Amino acid sequence: TITRLEDMYGPIIDTLFEVFTQVERAFLMLGGTVEKLEPQLMRQRGQATTEDLQVSLSVCQEALEKKQLVIFSQDDNPELAKRQSMNLLQIRHAMAIPLVVKVGV
Repeated sequence: TITRLEDMYGPIIDTLFEVFTQVERAFLMLGGTVEKLEPQLMRQRGQATTEDLQVSLSVCQEALEKKQLVIFSQDDNPELAKRQSMNLLQIRHAMAIPLVVKVGV
């Protein structure tokens, strides 16, 4: 039985790795705005937890604004690919899924 919200983070990340077999890294972040987003759990495939992974907030911001799934591919979205964080982190593909609760994110 899960009694704390934090106990759900690991199983959520595990499920993402199972469903999306090509995923190398996964993040679970909480916050109502991009400025308030805080990583709750970061994991690289095959590792228990990872503290030093960097996150580009560009895709997260778009998902929060649209309140829907955002899938990024550098080939399909050259405008987003030009953002500094995407280049510095060498992100070629990304996906952000906002969890919408009532009217908030």
